[in-house]
Formats: sequence, C-alpha cells, structure tokens
Amino acid sequence: MFTSRAEHRLLFNHGSAELRLLAHAQNHKLLSVNRLNNISTKKERIEHWVNWLEKNHTTGGSWEI
Repeated sequence: MFTSRAEHRLLFNHGSAELRLLAHAQNHKLLSVNRLNNISTKKERIEHWVNWLEKNHTTGGSWEI
C-alpha cells in the first residue's frame, strides 16, 4: 500500500466524521448545542496542534514519545 493513500484514508475514518460533517450538522440543527460546542472545541484543538507541529520541526528525531 502506498503511504500517501494510507494517510489519505485516515482523514475519512469514523473518528473524523463528526469533524467533517460539523458544518452540515450546524446548518440543519442535527445535534444539540452542547454537542456542537464539544465538536467545535475538538476541531479547534486539532487544528492548533496540526499548525504547531507544521511550524515546529525537530532535527534528527521524531515527535513520537
């Protein structure tokens, strides 16, 4: 399997469905306000760390623990 394809598939797993469908759920009032807020907060945290990791590179190592 090609690495790029595997990475692309990770974007469309069941765990990311709520993030991908957030705008749709908001527009059609499919979820409670509390649930929408929780998903929005989760999305903001993910975006924060993705941006941070893209800007802060490591030399000779990995961010893995």
